[in-house]
Amino acid sequence: MYDAVAFGFDSKTDNYKFIRFVTLNFDSEQEILDFPFASQIELYSLKNDSWKEISLPNFDIPLPLKWGTYFDGIFYVKIMMREDKDAIVSFDIANEKFSILLMLEFIGCYTEDPHCVQLLVFNGSLGAVVYPSTYIAIEPWTTPDKYFHFCVMNGEAWTKQFSIESVLDGVYYLRCGQSSNRASRVT
Repeated sequence: MYDAVAFGFDSKTDNYKFIRFVTLNFDSEQEILDFPFASQIELYSLKNDSWKEISLPNFDIPLPLKWGTYFDGIFYVKIMMREDKDAIVSFDIANEKFSILLMLEFIGCYTEDPHCVQLLVFNGSLGAVVYPSTYIAIEPWTTPDKYFHFCVMNGEAWTKQFSIESVLDGVYYLRCGQSSNRASRVT
């Protein structure tokens, strides 16, 4: 079973590559015990017309996984770590290596802070739009956050660029997918 896939161009080798996360299914409990790793990562090279297995990173990647964005030869996706903190996993398509970057508190890192993070490319840098997942005050004495915050990664630090106040009671945004010409409302 495939949990996530991504496709990108490797400019170093002039090659298109396709990466997929595969979860292995077993018919019996004994097979699961015999095979301790139940997932693998595979990379296809269009130039070589071949598949190869990529080493699993030395950190957990929760599945199912949805790729966030692709920028400058690197795939980025936001994940939730075991300590209930958000992080970004990146995969460099040329070097075929994974890395991880923890996100800062103002990006909305904790599950107690009901924010959504959408990764994107903004002004030539990896960026994120951070917005409330609900229009609810976290505590009775606080004001609900109704802003969309635009942040970019500068080196190893996140910088908030600007914020836009929502005029809606709830948060909705339109997202156009590359596989579709129509916009869809996401709540």
